[in-house]
Amino acid sequence: MLNGDILSLDISIHQGVYLADLKGTYYVGDKAKAAPENLRLIEMMRQCLKAAMKIVRPGLPIREFGEVIKKMATARGCSVVSTWCGHGINTNSHPTPWIPH
Repeated sequence: MLNGDILSLDISIHQGVYLADLKGTYYVGDKAKAAPENLRLIEMMRQCLKAAMKIVRPGLPIREFGEVIKKMATARGCSVVSTWCGHGINTNSHPTPWIPH
């Protein structure tokens, strides 16, 4: 990797029959943080995630998480990638519930 790159790291682990994964986006070196477009996009994604997590509660329809993210991203001149989803943790790779974002 080079100074200025952005790393998207997706880690999957197994414990017994369960599989979980977690993804994070990171700056590689100071040069990556110096590019305004990098900062804008990554920080906006983090803000969208925080906003969606604030509404988490039992019984909330899953679509509401994606709507919070979509509304916030759209207001900032971005769009969401509708072919990728958040998902549950189970014995499968990407189990339901799927959370469009």
